[in-house]
Amino acid sequence: MGVVRLTPCQPPDDSPAPPLASVSAPFRAMTRQNTTLLRYENSGYGRGVKAKANSPSFWMLNPYCSAKRHNAILRHQSFFVLTAVLLLIPGCTQSPDSLVKSAETKCKQSDYRGAITDCSEAIRLNPHLPEAFVWRGIARARVGDANAAMSDLDEAIRLNPKAPEAYCNRSVVWMQKGDYERAIRDATEAIRQDPRDTEAYYNRGSSRGRLGDYNGSVADLTEAIRLNPNDPEYHFNRGISLERQGQYQKAIADFTEAIRLRTNYAKAYLLRSTAKERTGDHAGAVSDSNEAVRIGPQVYKKQPGQE
Repeated sequence: MGVVRLTPCQPPDDSPAPPLASVSAPFRAMTRQNTTLLRYENSGYGRGVKAKANSPSFWMLNPYCSAKRHNAILRHQSFFVLTAVLLLIPGCTQSPDSLVKSAETKCKQSDYRGAITDCSEAIRLNPHLPEAFVWRGIARARVGDANAAMSDLDEAIRLNPKAPEAYCNRSVVWMQKGDYERAIRDATEAIRQDPRDTEAYYNRGSSRGRLGDYNGSVADLTEAIRLNPNDPEYHFNRGISLERQGQYQKAIADFTEAIRLRTNYAKAYLLRSTAKERTGDHAGAVSDSNEAVRIGPQVYKKQPGQE
C-alpha cells in the first residue's frame, strides 16, 4: 500500500486499515510518541486532532498553522520514522549479549581485532557485563597486548569473582608476562571453582614445568588429558616434563600421540628426536629431525616449556 500524504486542510482518513500487529514494537512506540508533538495554539485546534490509531494517516495538520510550524512538525515526524526504521535494520539493535556472542565467534575464527571492537561496544552499552571484559581480555592477549588484557580480566573478576574462565585466562596472561607463580595461583582458583576446567589444569601444569616442578606438571597435564584426551598440546607439554625427568620412553609416547592428533606437528617431531637420541635410537632421531626441518625451520625457535 502506498504512503498516504495529507494536505494541510485534508481531514484524517478514518477508513479501516490493516492492523498494526506486523509493525515492530519500536515503531509503535515511535508512533505513540507523536501524540505529544502536534499541539496547536490556534483557536479550535488548541488540543490537536489525532486520527485513529490504526489509520494509515496519523495526524490531521492544522489548516491555520504557519508554513514554518508545518515544516517543524514534518521534521519531527521524519525523525521518529527514521529512528524506527533504523531500529528495524539488522545490526542496528545489537544488544550487549549479542555483541559478546559475536566476539566469541570472532575469537574462534582468529578475528581478534573484530572481537575487541564488538566487546568494546558491548561494554559501552553495559559497563557491568563481565563476559565482555573476559572476551576482550582474551582477544587482547592474542594480539600481544598483555597489559590491556590483564586490565580487562581484572575488571571481569571484580564484577564477578565467581568466574573461573576469567581466572583461567588471566593465568595465561601471567604466563605471557613470565610470572608463573601468579599463573599457578589463578589456575588453581579456576580449578577450585570448576574442577573440570581442562585449560586451567593445562595452564597450571605448564607453569609448574617452567618452574621445575615436573612432578606437579605431569600430574596436572595427566588430569587435563583425562578430561580431554584429544588435545595435542596437552600430550606435547606432558612429554616435555617427562623428558626433563629422564622418562624418555614415556616422553616419546606423548610426542607420538601429539603427532597423531596434529598432522605436521613440527615441534613434537623435534623434541621426539631429542628423546630418541637420549635412548640411543640415532636413526629415529635423525629421521624425526629431518621431518621437523621439512615441515618448517621455525621449529628451532624457543618454544613454551623449553629452556
